[in-house]
Amino acid sequence: MAKRKIENYYKLLGTRSNIKQENIKKKYIEMVKQFPPETHPEEFERIREAYEVLRDPKKRREYDIMRKYGNKIEKLIERAERCAEEEQWEQAQRLYQDAVNIMPESIPARIGLAHATLFLGNLEEFEAQCAQLVAMAPEGMEARLYIVRASMYAEANELDKARQVFMEACERYPDHIYEMASFLVSAYFAFELDDEAWDLLVSVLPQPGQERPEDIHLFILWVHTMARLKKWDLWSQVQGRTRKFLRSLSDAEAKQLVLTALNEQVEMLYEAGAFRPCEIFVDFMHVLDSKNISIREKRAKIQHMRRLEKEMGRLQRDFELFPLIAYEAERYFMEQFFPEETVPELEESFSFDLLSELQEMDVEFLSGIQHIKRKYPLIYKEFKDRWEQLYAEHAKDLNRETRRKFR
Repeated sequence: MAKRKIENYYKLLGTRSNIKQENIKKKYIEMVKQFPPETHPEEFERIREAYEVLRDPKKRREYDIMRKYGNKIEKLIERAERCAEEEQWEQAQRLYQDAVNIMPESIPARIGLAHATLFLGNLEEFEAQCAQLVAMAPEGMEARLYIVRASMYAEANELDKARQVFMEACERYPDHIYEMASFLVSAYFAFELDDEAWDLLVSVLPQPGQERPEDIHLFILWVHTMARLKKWDLWSQVQGRTRKFLRSLSDAEAKQLVLTALNEQVEMLYEAGAFRPCEIFVDFMHVLDSKNISIREKRAKIQHMRRLEKEMGRLQRDFELFPLIAYEAERYFMEQFFPEETVPELEESFSFDLLSELQEMDVEFLSGIQHIKRKYPLIYKEFKDRWEQLYAEHAKDLNRETRRKFR
């Protein structure tokens, strides 16, 4: 790997690396006079960047270390990551420690060191390293480090400790509850702890009347968790609680924030063909703004898809229907509403000999299409042109009397 070139900020300021801290601003002013932004915008921007780093003693120290050891630190961390992937934790720990020794301020190196320490079973040292990480973290990064800490506990199958860290983080950083809950619920799912995932999510929902607009993301996660766990017996509880939250919103800006979040779910789920949860979220949009014509049209479209989907489900369980007609109905549906790569090939569903035999059964084709028309009117209407074309193809070889029978 080629060594990454690090800009010489000292040279840009017309000085050397041993310059005293109090003289850096003076050199910056001198260089700006030589390269003012009006006539030398590119040079000025590079000079300004150099000054922003060197004027801060902490940033300057980090920069000096990166100039001297940067490529070596990167290589150490890359080697340590490969060892961790292969669960060679002792070697990973040594490599991360070497990186930390060179650059104590390196957050990635310290996270890696804590990770390896945990998997070597030293929980006390792991906690000490995590505490040090939070203490040295840049402002605004502390909550993220709590999530990393809980994530490592979950990966090590220390789920009780992961939950403890999560609850502590929720108390310290309430603005990050959704991000943390989303992570831990996923971790519980990975270990097939479905009830624990549900209980945890319910425990962090805000009390009625204390919700903020941003809490919509927690409610969205609640709905997705309910759907994933198939807890449809609790739907009335989830629906009622969410609607109460939505109706409590009066501020126009808050409503728009929530509508945007809900609409993102609707668009994503519709694209994926997940019409049941899609209908849930568009209904919530309707609760929030029932007079919005665009929302009403979108809701009607999705409700139609849900009815069509339900009819499709009944059709797939209809063993009286001619197999190729059932297949054609499913293919039409998937081609129109699902990504192309998900549409099954006809040849994959039937052997070649059986397929050839079924394709010649014109009477059964006509009977099957009539069956669709009688029992599944939405599916027939949705793909009427295709059914009529298929009907014509199989009716042309039959005598007049037989065709009349199927009129």
